[in-house]
Amino acid sequence: NVMCEKPLDKFEVENIINSICRYSNTPVKTFLQDELSLNLLSRDEINRRINIKKNIPQMNFDKLPKFAKEGLNWAKDSTHAPNEFIVIAMIGVVATLMGRDVVLEFPTGNIRSHVWIANLGRSGGGKTTALNIWSRLLNGIESPILEELYIYKKRYQLEKKIYEESIKKNKNNIDSLLAQEPVCPRMRTLTLPSITSLQKFCEVLSKNYPGGIVLLEQELSLLLSDWKTDRNEGLSAFYMSLFDSPGNMRLPSYKSSDDLPPLEYPSVSITGASTERSFLKRFNEEDFVSGNLQRWLIANAESSKKKQAIPSTRSVEGQERFEVFFKAIFDLSKIVK
Repeated sequence: NVMCEKPLDKFEVENIINSICRYSNTPVKTFLQDELSLNLLSRDEINRRINIKKNIPQMNFDKLPKFAKEGLNWAKDSTHAPNEFIVIAMIGVVATLMGRDVVLEFPTGNIRSHVWIANLGRSGGGKTTALNIWSRLLNGIESPILEELYIYKKRYQLEKKIYEESIKKNKNNIDSLLAQEPVCPRMRTLTLPSITSLQKFCEVLSKNYPGGIVLLEQELSLLLSDWKTDRNEGLSAFYMSLFDSPGNMRLPSYKSSDDLPPLEYPSVSITGASTERSFLKRFNEEDFVSGNLQRWLIANAESSKKKQAIPSTRSVEGQERFEVFFKAIFDLSKIVK
């Protein structure tokens, strides 16, 4: 934030707010009013944020694919969250289930299904509620995978220990023993760590499936802030490289990175929620030039639904149907090439 060269008078503040609201149904008090009143923004910054608002199109629910319409109809009456949030959160989860092997073929190269999604709205507006509807179904698919992986890794650790003891006892027969070294199990999991170091994130992607979703049920701006801390220098650039999904992506250099193989067509999605103000404050001019902000699929909405003291329950039949549907997408993506 920078101080304005000349303080904004009350008339200018009112005009700017009206300009913003012309392109969005967001209430005046939830976007920039405090900053404008305190003259904390330059005119260039104000114009930049107004342009962001202008470029957010309205969602056309009539053109949604059949599964998205059915998902919206199943979930919309159980929450005060805007319908846009429900749909776009579902898209993030479905994209993750499809994985890196489902592609759209273009002359310039294949486009994979991963997306970066931000639900932007006021506090208490149902942003996280919309995410939770679909993340619970995702967790239901992943839970048995994690249990199985835990058993495999325990077995691997035991085999590794026995193997290392055999090496020590049979130093004259090392060549034949090396061929018997146990292999660390790899399984495709769906969720990835959110607040983590660059080194740890590289290791997770390299040692397991190079894809998944960074699912933030807390404030999305926490992740964006973490990208720009001194301890995570290079993490933001690494995420941007992941978005392009190169065929042979070498990992950033650090102490043990030489031991990690390159990533083959990584597919990493991000889905989270934030207030507009908190989200936009995490971006600077360089993020516009580098293409960081352009990578985001943003839903910016307010709901006319009333917040329910006791939310309506979603139909069990609908939930079972989507559990089967999501599992089918996940299973199909294992064999599609």
